[in-house]
Amino acid sequence: MTPQDTLSIQRIVGFIDNIEKLKITDIMVRIMERAGKRQDAEVETLKTLANEFKSRGYSLQDAFAHLDTNESGTITSAEFRDALRAMKIEIGKQTLMNVLHLFDTNGDNAIQLEEFER
Repeated sequence: MTPQDTLSIQRIVGFIDNIEKLKITDIMVRIMERAGKRQDAEVETLKTLANEFKSRGYSLQDAFAHLDTNESGTITSAEFRDALRAMKIEIGKQTLMNVLHLFDTNGDNAIQLEEFER
């Protein structure tokens, strides 16, 4: 790893200290801490969404239909984002993509009903 690579990784994890050199294990710990914080935000977003649907008396199929606004049988990132905004749930683009990937088990960048139910 070149010094430039190390500096790039330090920037990615949000830690730059030109005096002190970080060990790769320290960098990995920081990456894992950030991943944990992101995961917590994603779980909270899903809980908020689930509670909103529950308060409306939606079944899983009703919730899916609510999110699938164009009735294509899949939920796209745009549909998901728009539905969250309509419910006054604001999340960042990265959190949105991470939440979608939690559902999207086949990797086609959309959520089918079967994935949503799982």
